[in-house]
Amino acid sequence: MCANHFQVTCNANASIIYGEKEKVLSLCEQLIKLGIKPIALVFNTDEPETEHLGIPILTQEKLSNFSGKTGTVIIPAFSIYGKGLDSLRDLDHNLLKLAVRDIEYLSYLLMNSHVEVELPPQKADASGILIGTQLGFVLGGIESWIANLYLKLKERGITAKVLEPLQDCIYRYVGPEFYGINPKDVYRFGPFKSFADYVMKSIQDISTNPPKIYIDNGSYRVLAAFGVAKKVIKNDTKIISVLHGDSEVVYRRALLFDSIIDKYIAVSNTIKDDICKLLPERKNDVTVIRQIPKPCERIRDFNFPHSIKLCYASRLEPCRKRTMWLTEVMDVLLAENVDFYLSIAGEGECYDSLARYVSDRQINNRVSLMGMIPHTKMNSFWQQHEVFLNFSREEGGPLTLVESMRQGVVPIVTPVGNGKDFVNTGENGYLISSPLEASNAIMRLATNSTLLHNMRYSSWKSMLTRYHKTCEITANLIENMYCGKDLLP
Repeated sequence: MCANHFQVTCNANASIIYGEKEKVLSLCEQLIKLGIKPIALVFNTDEPETEHLGIPILTQEKLSNFSGKTGTVIIPAFSIYGKGLDSLRDLDHNLLKLAVRDIEYLSYLLMNSHVEVELPPQKADASGILIGTQLGFVLGGIESWIANLYLKLKERGITAKVLEPLQDCIYRYVGPEFYGINPKDVYRFGPFKSFADYVMKSIQDISTNPPKIYIDNGSYRVLAAFGVAKKVIKNDTKIISVLHGDSEVVYRRALLFDSIIDKYIAVSNTIKDDICKLLPERKNDVTVIRQIPKPCERIRDFNFPHSIKLCYASRLEPCRKRTMWLTEVMDVLLAENVDFYLSIAGEGECYDSLARYVSDRQINNRVSLMGMIPHTKMNSFWQQHEVFLNFSREEGGPLTLVESMRQGVVPIVTPVGNGKDFVNTGENGYLISSPLEASNAIMRLATNSTLLHNMRYSSWKSMLTRYHKTCEITANLIENMYCGKDLLP
């Protein structure tokens, strides 16, 4: 058996791969590499009925015949997973009941099957802390969370490294330096075309340089590798899984890998409550730890009168982030002659639409599209603003919420993540559920300088109070890690 091959023995559900031809063929070969032969392939474009590696290629029409069958899974193979679900829905809504993400299905095979793999002998005792990335160092809150933890560990003199299994994704890659992480402390490999190649590479690294503690931030590939390593080489690395989002994919990943996870960190009370409902026997292993960087010593004063300084910092997405709500908010503010200035930090698919909106309405003097801003320069960004806007449909933190509030910026945000825990409407910010509610909140602040000043102070003060509590919990976590005691307080 070659060192870069698995041998998997399992009773997997019959699988059909459906999607873009190149992706279908690639995923098919990955499954075969893991010892699993799909029962059929289906392309989302018209193809003659033929075969690939002995596996029949069916038409989309015949795919619909499987919609009522149990014991069969359909794996959407698309460049973007959501496109696969949309395509299945268009074919036959019942097909969605059979849909399973490719990465979840492959991980399930490795976690629930007999696996043999040839590995080099373990060369070192477990040591240090390894922090895993999810997509690599792209623009995002998870990456900021990782950077803050890395820097805190380094301050304590604890050996900390970051694992970065590079992969192709739709988000812009900015690299570890963007977040103030020393590239010498980053284990980087990939991108690979094959899930199995990622897992194999991770297992080889785990076997030769096992960490004492691995902090997972959402990588199926690396968790699957640890699952195999614990079975094959009896790896005893302790695993802490950080739950960054209140979403189905986060909870499904936790359920899949629960047997190898020692402790959970939830970044909000909502996430803790939900994971404890799903895994009630693990409630003592779940701790809420919010990252709250140290608040500034005093908030900046602005001379009145002036344009109210609004800011938005996020990946520019229409669905999860609901970025285009900004245009509806601006429509109201412009109609009501509100004197405002809006800074938009971030990149994404909504960037061009926002740029056209600003150009069409000739409001370049009111709106700045700033693109990406390095993590190390975000403090300066927050200090220039008075109001933070966030319209997300789902969030873990977001970290931008606490980063802005600690600088005395008033949050006007949807009640997701820590929003409903940190924001008291009318006291230190506003919880909103529509662009109109956000617009009304902005107008109240824009027309009442005393209210704006008092709310900014309350926003900063609430973070100062929480910071002291969070520091104590974080310090305990780090000391327990370092001393090898129980991992979480």
